[in-house]
Amino acid sequence: MHLGTQNENGQTPLHVAAARERVRFPEFLAGEEDVNAKDKDGKSPFHLAAANIKNNLSANQLIKKKADVNARDNNGKTPLHTAAANERHYIAKNLIKSGAEVNAEDKDDRAPIVGQSIREGKAAEKAKH
Repeated sequence: MHLGTQNENGQTPLHVAAARERVRFPEFLAGEEDVNAKDKDGKSPFHLAAANIKNNLSANQLIKKKADVNARDNNGKTPLHTAAANERHYIAKNLIKSGAEVNAEDKDDRAPIVGQSIREGKAAEKAKH
């Protein structure tokens, strides 16, 4: 896949690298790749990074490249929603420090923290049984 191209899901090489936590991820950021490009689900590379990357290095690089920390996918979810849903607390903290809206509601009127609280409640309920 070459820079500037998209796959059948509308993802650029940066989306794919972010989704797979590739070592070469920083190389994509050094080029002219659009850090705010959206795939068919409206997800930016930051949404995929927030779900998959296990360190702050890539998140920091996206922020330095002016990735939109409040980008919304087709369901109204921001990268903060995604980070909270995937328990990427270190990325969530970084997003908040960089101006992510902590009360941004998705199409289901859920803010990132509310979504996480619901999951934690379900996990606690399962642990009781």
